[in-house]
Amino acid sequence: LKLEYSIITGEMFSELSLGYLHQLENLDLFDCSNITDLGIVKILSCCPELKVLNLMNTFITGEMSSGLGLGYLHKLENLDLDECWNITDLGLVKILKCCPELKVLKLEYSIITGEMFSELSLGYLHQLENLDLFDCSNITDL
Repeated sequence: LKLEYSIITGEMFSELSLGYLHQLENLDLFDCSNITDLGIVKILSCCPELKVLNLMNTFITGEMSSGLGLGYLHKLENLDLDECWNITDLGLVKILKCCPELKVLKLEYSIITGEMFSELSLGYLHQLENLDLFDCSNITDL
């Protein structure tokens, strides 16, 4: 489902949408500048089969990712967070803890430092094959 460049916030999604999106495997929200953390949580709660999620150039922080919905990321294999200028280290860790099958993680041009990655060292990201940190100038020793 391609919703790129739309003005969607995601906050209108609810359990009622579950019947329509329950088999969705690919969601593209590229440059959806109005999408909120709460909106993402609501959308993800409707997409339990999601394997590919593009959030490139959105303003999410990831801070609400422990909320309702991210339990559905257990099948996610590809996550694009390129140019997500507001994503925090803590928010990223919260998201990644919900993605045991993640194989591709893109973080180009993000402001993360990597300081919280030690929380992921035990029991997370076993499937990760590709980590893109191009031009993440705040990254410290991983």
